[in-house]
Amino acid sequence: MPDGNQIQGNGHETDRGATTLGNRPLAKAGRKRKPGARYPSGEHLKQNPMETAIEARVRIYGVSPERAKRQETGTAIGRAYDNRDENNVRLLSRHQLDALQEWDKAIHDMKTATDAKRMRSGSDFSGAGGFDGNDGTDEAYVRFCARAKERYRLLRKAILDSGPLGHMAVQTWVECDNYDLRCLGDLRLAANAIGRTLRTPPKELTASANKANSINIS
Repeated sequence: MPDGNQIQGNGHETDRGATTLGNRPLAKAGRKRKPGARYPSGEHLKQNPMETAIEARVRIYGVSPERAKRQETGTAIGRAYDNRDENNVRLLSRHQLDALQEWDKAIHDMKTATDAKRMRSGSDFSGAGGFDGNDGTDEAYVRFCARAKERYRLLRKAILDSGPLGHMAVQTWVECDNYDLRCLGDLRLAANAIGRTLRTPPKELTASANKANSINIS
């Protein structure tokens, strides 16, 4: 009979501290050791953030390490610009990429403008007011919000007028950052419409900008 310090298996007795059980090695307890370079102490070597990003792009998007170094490969529209079809033509032109990046910026500015909190009541002691620490009445800030909202409205109208699936394509590629070739054609049409709006601002954009510049804060 084995005592409390011994276990039995395959007709053999062995100490609990042994590394074999019969003719088979015992599994080590705990998690598997993570791969990667280490210091002599066993601590992981800290990796450069850019190297981490490059490795992630190679692993997730399947691009080559050389292409992963390019800034464009970090987004779906950037990879479409970087990729080419069977005729060696880019899936998106430079002008189309610039237009879609401007739309992405318009979304960000719109969120900044609409997330700005109004002044708190004098009896509200919940915390500091204002989205960026101010009370929201700064003249330059009010003008920025007016311009951001108007610019977003006009670019969104251009996208909706580009075709029935233009807005869906832009949402898929830009807002959701999904690489979906099924709506690439609609994305190109929407990008062209954004580009035309940016290159030739309509009269209403000029009028709106003038109105925003004429705002006086009392």
